[in-house]
Amino acid sequence: MQNLTSKAKQKGQAIILALCLILIGMGATVILYNTGQAASEKARLVNAADAAAYSGAVFMARNLNFIAYTNRAMIANHVMVGHMVSYVSWVRMVDDSTEPLKPLAEVLGLIPYIGTVLKKLLKASIKFTENVVPTILDLIEGYSKLYVPFVELMNQAYYKTQQAASIYLLTSTFSYGTMNDLMNKTAKEYNKTIEIKGIDNLLNDTEDSAKSTQMVLIIAQAAADFYKVYGFIKGYSAEDDKGRIKKLTLDSLNLSKRWIKKRQPKIAPIHWATIVPLLKKGKTKLKMEGTDKGDTDWKAQDKLVWGLFGKGKATATEFLDTYTGVPGYYDIEDIKKPQDISLPITVFASMPFEQARIYRLLGMKASVKNFSTVSRAEAYFRRPDPEFKKAGKHGEFPNVFNPFWEARLIKTSIIPQL
Repeated sequence: MQNLTSKAKQKGQAIILALCLILIGMGATVILYNTGQAASEKARLVNAADAAAYSGAVFMARNLNFIAYTNRAMIANHVMVGHMVSYVSWVRMVDDSTEPLKPLAEVLGLIPYIGTVLKKLLKASIKFTENVVPTILDLIEGYSKLYVPFVELMNQAYYKTQQAASIYLLTSTFSYGTMNDLMNKTAKEYNKTIEIKGIDNLLNDTEDSAKSTQMVLIIAQAAADFYKVYGFIKGYSAEDDKGRIKKLTLDSLNLSKRWIKKRQPKIAPIHWATIVPLLKKGKTKLKMEGTDKGDTDWKAQDKLVWGLFGKGKATATEFLDTYTGVPGYYDIEDIKKPQDISLPITVFASMPFEQARIYRLLGMKASVKNFSTVSRAEAYFRRPDPEFKKAGKHGEFPNVFNPFWEARLIKTSIIPQL
């Protein structure tokens, strides 16, 4: 009877142990689940930060490529004015050569047998020239009076947009501005609560007033990036660039270099007495010394070899006396260093911890308020060889005349805690 009573008292003890084991198992499961969810959300935040940093680097690369395109456009417009001035000079030479050729026609008529034919051919050519060339000259001069001021206006507008792009790039890197809107929009595609902070926000964030060592390192890295952007590109003009824009303009002539520098036709070998009087030569010189009135000009001159008749001259300033060609341009400040030059950006991203899908068991609370992470990217210059010819032994130095700026992610040694 006593044994039965003892056994009855022992019943239910295993249930208590089982319940304890169940509670411990549930707690471990919840902790494991919460840890997995936190890791998943942190991975999502890292991906969002990488995407935001990459989009910011793309933003900077596109700004630099925009400046490169406008630099090339200004030079192309300037070269076109040189061509226009050369055409005007050449047509003026043709127009000036008709009247003195009339006595030559009479002289040719004295040649036995073929003199009459030569006389008629030359007179017909003179008549055609007198009827057509003045009209062409009026048209090309009238067009030049409109075209040269239009080019000046366009190049002034290009330079103003470059100035705006430079300021835009600088201010966007500090406060992020539009870049911040772009990066936040990119990050929020991963989670609506993710926030991207610029240097100004990090410095003014009252919640982080007692900055940790990691936060100080992040701010220092972001400030170093901003400082690099601040001194990255610089405005130049023909007055202070030691002849660089003039050299670039002349180098861009390419196939038309012979027309601009030396307009002398190639004629098959014929006896010198028959060709020398009719040979012509001409050239167009470029003057680029500054942006003041008269400092920049295209000067063209054409004439027959003997120079007795058939002369033509033209300048860009006769169509616009305030012509400046390329009023100014932007390029990398230190253009002679062959080192790898890039524009980095540091992105700090955070997300409220409460957004993680976790279970709160028995009053469990998170030890942190936010997830946070850092990502870095850069805009860098890469010449797309072998599609383009290699530029010298060391390749092409980074510049903002060729639109070869791209974006990529780079490593960061600063990894904040959750």
